[in-house]
Amino acid sequence: MSISITTKDLVKRYRQRTVVNHVSIDVKQGEIVGLLGPNGAGKTTTFYQVVGDGKVKLLRYYKKKVLESTGFASQVTTKTFTLANSYYIFANNQMTKIRPSQKTILAAMSDKGDKMQEYIKTNKVNFKSDAALAKLFSYYNSL
Repeated sequence: MSISITTKDLVKRYRQRTVVNHVSIDVKQGEIVGLLGPNGAGKTTTFYQVVGDGKVKLLRYYKKKVLESTGFASQVTTKTFTLANSYYIFANNQMTKIRPSQKTILAAMSDKGDKMQEYIKTNKVNFKSDAALAKLFSYYNSL
């Protein structure tokens, strides 16, 4: 399955001021794209329009690191690959970095706290599982 992000003629206005003016984007899976422009050009607003649909989202950012180590009095260098994850909640056109724990996620979902606590207790949500977190956010957005 191929994943892509496509937009056509995005427009965003704040009162009389147009900050995003007919922006079209087509990004295929595996492509890396950057939005370039001066301050106030609408880069962040365009990004939020693409990822935001009025719902709360959990975003995961991951990067691979290469750690090199050389043993004492050795000429052999060992390279180890590690994966570092960061999680963000995207809500109300703002991104907030979080740890995926019950406390931080319930704080972000405080407007529906009772129902979310009941869901977490009933379903025994594993906060270290991306699949379980996806189900949790899907349930929240369905309320």
